[in-house]
Amino acid sequence: MIASKNTEELKKIINQQKREIESLMCKLNSHDVNQPENIISFETAQQLFANYDERAKIIAENVAPKGTKKFHPTRSIFVELNNLKLYLSYIEAKAAAAGITPTGLRFYLSVYDEEIKEEYADKTTFFIMPAANRDKEMNIGYTFAEDGKTPVFLDAETGFNEKSFCNKNPNLAKEHSKNHAFQLRSAASERNSKLDQQGINVFGGSPK
Repeated sequence: MIASKNTEELKKIINQQKREIESLMCKLNSHDVNQPENIISFETAQQLFANYDERAKIIAENVAPKGTKKFHPTRSIFVELNNLKLYLSYIEAKAAAAGITPTGLRFYLSVYDEEIKEEYADKTTFFIMPAANRDKEMNIGYTFAEDGKTPVFLDAETGFNEKSFCNKNPNLAKEHSKNHAFQLRSAASERNSKLDQQGINVFGGSPK
């Protein structure tokens, strides 16, 4: 028990030192950083945010839980910068070990329910997956099987059909307990292989 406690404390210290090193590296390189091409103007951000007003109103009027006088739809989600940096390093390391080339990140919109997080029930959130190409399909989200090397893609077969409104499959419920970390944040998988419990990452910032 004592050894385990000391290990956890050391991990916290190491992670803190990593954050400090990353922060110092960013400061050292800040003068060489060029603005990305996809940066938008403040005015465009205002317009995009305002464009969502009508949809947010519809959500507020139709999603309010029973007994709730007013429902405030999610309009923004906070992600801690250091967590995001660590996640990027993590997926690059996992991909290198598995011999897969990530092409980017895919953000999956999702909704909390009472079982996952009662205080955020019915609020919109998202989870992030690394993406890679598969044959002629481009930028498909993926995780790994239990061996940590076999990619498992998020597609219609694994319960991620983006063109369907019926991704819940009661026949897959029995797999829920086996792959808790994966299925806690997503639809279940039809595959028999267990999934890597660290394959999916959710930045659970408070919905606003």
